[in-house]
Amino acid sequence: MWLPMAEQGNLLAQNYVGIHHYLGLGVDRDFRKAVTWFAKAAVKGYPDAQYNLGAMYANGEHVAKDYYKAYLWFFAADHNGNQHAAKRLTGIASEHKLLGNQVRYAEQEAKQYINKEVISD
Repeated sequence: MWLPMAEQGNLLAQNYVGIHHYLGLGVDRDFRKAVTWFAKAAVKGYPDAQYNLGAMYANGEHVAKDYYKAYLWFFAADHNGNQHAAKRLTGIASEHKLLGNQVRYAEQEAKQYINKEVISD
């Protein structure tokens, strides 16, 4: 159901296809495909996909663990309205000790993915 809409560029559908691959719902569990679908919606400013992509980077799930990229995506998700991202931002910045300049660069880079017109579910 979601795949045809996702292939046509529907951001909600892209996120859901990513979730289905991440969890193995009706398809084989495939983190690589999950990352691909989350990234498609994340770069367009969909906050839940940004959060999901950030979580994959924070956890190192089929991507190299990368706290800079996790922070970048959580920052974008937070600014786009994801209600869970702020807590993850604080955790990444403090527990993993990103340097101040890394945080600033991640926030600057994330601004290209902030879209006030996209609303989270």
